[in-house]
Amino acid sequence: MESEKAGGELIAEAAEWLVALDAGRADPQLFEAWRAADPRHAAAFAQMLAIWERTGALRLSPERPDMALPAVRIQEDMEEKPAFSRRRLLAGAGAGVVLAATGSVAWLHGAGRERIQTAVGERRAIRLPDGSAAELNTDSVLSWDFGKRRSMWLERGEAAISVATNHAQPFVLHGADVIARLTEGRYNLRLYDNGPELIALSGGGVIHRPDNTRIALAPMHAVSNRGGRMQTLAVSPSTADVISAWRRGEIIFKGMRLDAAVSEFNRYLDKKLVIGDPRIGAIRLEGRFFVDDPTSFLRSLQHGFDIRADVGPQTITLRSA
Repeated sequence: MESEKAGGELIAEAAEWLVALDAGRADPQLFEAWRAADPRHAAAFAQMLAIWERTGALRLSPERPDMALPAVRIQEDMEEKPAFSRRRLLAGAGAGVVLAATGSVAWLHGAGRERIQTAVGERRAIRLPDGSAAELNTDSVLSWDFGKRRSMWLERGEAAISVATNHAQPFVLHGADVIARLTEGRYNLRLYDNGPELIALSGGGVIHRPDNTRIALAPMHAVSNRGGRMQTLAVSPSTADVISAWRRGEIIFKGMRLDAAVSEFNRYLDKKLVIGDPRIGAIRLEGRFFVDDPTSFLRSLQHGFDIRADVGPQTITLRSA
């Protein structure tokens, strides 16, 4: 009988469903019926997904099973696919843990929130239940609860958010100690080491501070809290281009110091850049580069500033030639 199944049997069944779903062989309705038949089914399936994530068993592109994922992995959940989408099935089914086929992005259902994260060098775009959309930059974590209200939390990294209109509930965005009620528009939120920065590329809203004071957020303005000091600044079109460059897979330097530029590039790299000569850290840079092509950046440093790159097993060290 179903109630007499041992835990091992349930885990084995869950593993079979996981493999079938990933391979595209599973019938979605049969899978949903199996999972809804017993709460232990959902728990066993969540357990298998968590194990699969930890072991890194899924390393192929969900769109091209024969192709290994590149260093910068970009999957778009927002694009329409005529075929059955395993990720949409899993994400919307209410399981305890649902793992996307990249092995690096997971949806966690529980405590009223859903959650998505990206690995170093990865970007991911999602469409939200209310018609809003979000895109995560490298090494970022985003969660949301669109049950009784529209609430979103950036837990780490950076996200671009497009807030949809015509909704009864306000859109509330949390990032470190910034809580913002946002209108329809486009926003960029980044959590720096010393505090968050929220930029309204269009739209606006109200920032709520821990001391119960409020700050208006206008279009093409930024509100940041660095080290406990709240600032509001206007954003020029050229600055907005720099801020949004990551969504195009680019990184733009406009007079940035080399040490700061290295920190920016390192957000996307597993093998980190290290400045081995303190004298070169103050060099100012101008240029536009692709985040998945550090070679062109290093070549520019060599040709423009006579800086060589020594490649080691774990790092790339920059020194004066």
